[in-house]
Amino acid sequence: MPKFKYEIRIDGMFESAHFLYDYFGPGKNEPVHGHTYQVELFIGSNKLRNGISVDFLEVRVEFDKLMIELDHICLNTRAPFTEMSPTAENIAEHVFNYIKGYVRDDARITQVKVWEGPKNSASFFPDE
Repeated sequence: MPKFKYEIRIDGMFESAHFLYDYFGPGKNEPVHGHTYQVELFIGSNKLRNGISVDFLEVRVEFDKLMIELDHICLNTRAPFTEMSPTAENIAEHVFNYIKGYVRDDARITQVKVWEGPKNSASFFPDE
């Protein structure tokens, strides 16, 4: 049974390069390569305000800013990925941490899903 009565989905995309630190053992990084990332952000709420659970525009403005920041860069050059590998899992958690302050108090981010191309994805499910 869903935790919330209503859930919205906002999606975006960016294209960037990255590599994984120590992928082939200590000091042996993965070669730099690129992906087309699709990001899905799910927000749940039990309340409606004027018939709306969560206003898409309230969150989309900041979500789109982040997608622009991540577009056409090497992710490893941008915090927090200078210190941790920019895996799909870590990117999903980064999106959550960036967006959570822009979600109103009676709503919650329920999932962030990051697709590395059309066939592979990872999701972050925030703690309660």
